[in-house]
Amino acid sequence: MIALNPDDLIAKVDSALETMCFVMADCIGTDELEETPSIRAWIRFHNETEQGCVELGATYGFIQEVGSGLLGIDTSEIEEGEQAQGVLLELANVIAGEVVCLLGGEEIFFELGIPSAEVSQVDAPSEHVSIAFDLMGETLCVDVERGRASGHSEAA
Repeated sequence: MIALNPDDLIAKVDSALETMCFVMADCIGTDELEETPSIRAWIRFHNETEQGCVELGATYGFIQEVGSGLLGIDTSEIEEGEQAQGVLLELANVIAGEVVCLLGGEEIFFELGIPSAEVSQVDAPSEHVSIAFDLMGETLCVDVERGRASGHSEAA
């Protein structure tokens, strides 16, 4: 298993926010968070030897900014609830794609699941990386968990 470098993850998420969403957020330490944002999205990835999950948590204000950039509409047009959740699900898909590129590039293939608002976790995770971004007091958290695929041992 290739270790996920937190600095590489920060760079990939920062780049995705800037180029796809036109959002310039600052990376902050996860210890600076008072609480985890309540709007959440999960997306799983796997191959024959490992499994993982990308979890996003964001404040409504952060989602409005991301959605405005992604959709080209005013932030006030992004409503709480289903529409905000849809924006976060799309961002989860983008970030998960960046994660699997970091983990394998063109050499190691991963299948991505469908982004979901349903809680998803990795069985017996062996790696956990957490990063957070701040945008004028609004927050995005990105957590990546990874572990061996079920039935696959280190010796295999």
